[in-house]
Amino acid sequence: MNQTETNLVIEWYKELEDRLNQFLRTIPINWNYHAVLPLLAGIIADAGGLVDSILRREFDLTGSQKKRQNLRIKDFHDYYENRFSLSSKNTFIYQHPPVLLNPFREWSFPSYKEESELEWWQSYNKIKHERIDHYAKCTLSNGVLSLCALHQLFSVLPCFFRSLIAHDMIRLQGYAIPYAIECVEQRNKDMPFMVETLLFATPYGKHRFPDDIENISGAILRSSKRLQQFVGK
Repeated sequence: MNQTETNLVIEWYKELEDRLNQFLRTIPINWNYHAVLPLLAGIIADAGGLVDSILRREFDLTGSQKKRQNLRIKDFHDYYENRFSLSSKNTFIYQHPPVLLNPFREWSFPSYKEESELEWWQSYNKIKHERIDHYAKCTLSNGVLSLCALHQLFSVLPCFFRSLIAHDMIRLQGYAIPYAIECVEQRNKDMPFMVETLLFATPYGKHRFPDDIENISGAILRSSKRLQQFVGK
């Protein structure tokens, strides 16, 4: 994806995040994870559609007989999990009490076979085709996880890095912007950056939050003053 496209995706993301935040101000995800809110249909369909489009466009078909339009979630699992270990990516959501989200967690299971293993993805596919029949899939969890999944893609795909900087969505921990861009574009995955937006924070590249919030290290916390304040460390 070129920078014009990644800028457009991020603008769409920010608009979806603003809309989702309005719901979370009324019903925090910690209170009712499975609350059915039919008006979330647009957020789930749009966020899921962007995840689908990005995974499809960034899929390297070199040496493959597959056609891009025929790629399915199992193809995405095999390709992206091997490269980025998305199943181990935890994202901090700025809600009280704080929790960690892992929208691709099921990709780590040996039994993973079908799209039904990712509930938010299955819900997205049903909602995009028939909203009325599947309104019960418009849960707060599906809305949050579908947008969180999009946020996590920003944290592993280098094509988004310049756009993240342009939209003030990356914390560089004091590194100069030209040096940070050079490192990322040379595929240095060891930089201590943080993708941070209104609702979410995800360590960049190979860095990970531990599964227990209490074990988040000071090295990661230094990436974001807001995260330090939220965690209280």
